Parts: sequence; C-alpha cells; structure tokens
Amino acid sequence: MRSRGAGSGYYWAAMKSHRKATALVLANLLSMAVSTYFVVQYLQYYEMAVNGQHVRDLVFFSTFLDLAIRNQKLGLFMATGLDTGALA
Repeated sequence: MRSRGAGSGYYWAAMKSHRKATALVLANLLSMAVSTYFVVQYLQYYEMAVNGQHVRDLVFFSTFLDLAIRNQKLGLFMATGLDTGALA
C-alpha cells in the first residue's frame, strides 16, 4: 500500500511539473525495487529458524533464495481464493 502512495506522489508531481520520468529515473526506480527485494529476502533468511536452528546455519543464501522463489504462490490469486500452487 505504501508503494502505491509513493508512486502516486511521484505521478502527481510529474503531472504538476509537466515532466516525464527520464531513463535514468526509471533505471533508479528499477534498481531500488530489485535491491529492496533482495534485502527483504536476506533479512528473512537471516532471521528464520526451523526447529530452533537458524536457516542460515543450514543452507547458503543462494539455495534459500532459489527455494523461496520456486515455492512462492501468487498473492493475486490467493485473494480470490484460487490457489496457484508452487510456481516451479
């Protein structure tokens, strides 16, 4: 929800100033989104524990990230009651 607020604030400012986003701004927004995704995944990896043992002591981050991506479900369908199952 907060990203919508930030996005609409940027859109509103762009409309009022009659300026479109440049390629540099778009690249910056994309790099922030990708880096935020990886930071959130790493924080989850660092703090998660299974049966009292930290996941970081059991697997490398790359393995955790691979498992997390392959086994995630799409939230759009979950809101409607449809289950997509694992993505891979």
